[in-house]
Amino acid sequence: MDGVLYALDAATGAVRWTFDTEGNTYFPRGEVQSSPAIADGTVVFGARDGFLYALEAATGKEKWRSDHGGSWVITSPAVADGAVVAGSSDGEFVQAVDLATGAERWRYNTRARVFSSPAVASGLAYVGTWDGTLLGLDLRTGSVKASTMAESAIMSSPVLAGGRLFVGSDDGCLYAFSGTPYDPSGEPTPVDLTAAQAARLAGSYELPSGGVLEVTAEGSRLSLNLGGRDYGLLALSPTELMFRDADVRVRFAVEDGAVTALELVQGAKATRAKRRP
Repeated sequence: MDGVLYALDAATGAVRWTFDTEGNTYFPRGEVQSSPAIADGTVVFGARDGFLYALEAATGKEKWRSDHGGSWVITSPAVADGAVVAGSSDGEFVQAVDLATGAERWRYNTRARVFSSPAVASGLAYVGTWDGTLLGLDLRTGSVKASTMAESAIMSSPVLAGGRLFVGSDDGCLYAFSGTPYDPSGEPTPVDLTAAQAARLAGSYELPSGGVLEVTAEGSRLSLNLGGRDYGLLALSPTELMFRDADVRVRFAVEDGAVTALELVQGAKATRAKRRP
């Protein structure tokens, strides 16, 4: 919190070098709450003065800095495939910059603050936001390849282990996710629903705004009426479907064996509707 990054000798604890952040008008010390990431002889970290810094690991000499326009860089950066991925607070974005030069590769606008530190696996950068969204962003392009929602802010850092993704939320829950994310650039692999499975999902679902979504079943085929238009649904699993002609997923929530709600997910946006009795 003194705005200084310290490099210590691992054997003795002696200070090898220090680096002072620049600071700004509101945070003159440039407090450092981001944990450093180290790759290819470079140390990368963020600070509350609105900069993502890169230093030479051996000397502490500054190599480059990425300006977040005064927006705190609280997240601890993730480094993979020559890219540095970090979130921004008031700037409400996730950014990837080149490890060698600091040049921006892409920027994804989250519409919510990002304190969560990214985790990278299989070409995706996973990160949470203050509106409760968990995103899987393509490491090369920044496009959304996977998303889901918690009930409150996700400020913790996702952890990948044993084929699952774990993350905590301010709603008091620890979540575990598994499976392969749906990639809208590829062809999804559909599954066949039985007529009984389709009938179980059919019904009326009430939106927070008061609108109603109608899910109807004809044998094993499901469709959803939205805004007076019927959308055919393609099943990705017995509880997750997608519009046949649009990049929108429909997820059904099941509690104690009963279908209680559905969620419409498009990119980072999710809308939840409760099932009517």
